[in-house]
Amino acid sequence: MSFSNPTNSPFKDKNGQWLTRALFLETNMVDHIEPMYTLKEEDFVDPSTGKLLPSLKKIYMEYNHIPEYEYEFCKEHLGGLIHWRKLCGSQVGTYIAQWREELSVKIKANAMKSIILTAYGDTAVSLQAAKYLSDSGYQMKRGRPSKAEKEAKLKEDTQVNKQIEEDLRRMQLKSVK
Repeated sequence: MSFSNPTNSPFKDKNGQWLTRALFLETNMVDHIEPMYTLKEEDFVDPSTGKLLPSLKKIYMEYNHIPEYEYEFCKEHLGGLIHWRKLCGSQVGTYIAQWREELSVKIKANAMKSIILTAYGDTAVSLQAAKYLSDSGYQMKRGRPSKAEKEAKLKEDTQVNKQIEEDLRRMQLKSVK
């Protein structure tokens, strides 16, 4: 029996179906498909094969994109947008949701840092653009948030505020010296 891939895509199986769990070392259950990535924080060398498996999370976090608008990322590292959507809807989707949440916090923290630097006159960053990002202006607005969403937002705001306080403390120490 041959396991050839009629689509010639490394992201599809022999029947032309998008690979989801089989793409990752931690979730691959298919013997004849070698995983292409790891779900770990960092790249990983598979001791059984000696093959370097890049961390898809690490790659994802290196892109300058907005969560849920990952077009370039999915075109360059997966089979495209359709494949990405399949991954998001699969068991791997819980990992992707965490990556998106972390990236959202990172964007807000960087935007707040830009606002702070603008206030001190250290950069020519657009205050409006930084405010737009920190206010999550890119996210679609809808009705009243659920209790879980309110708790998640509170947790996220707490993390951002801690980062801002840390940055302000460092900046005040630098200005004193």
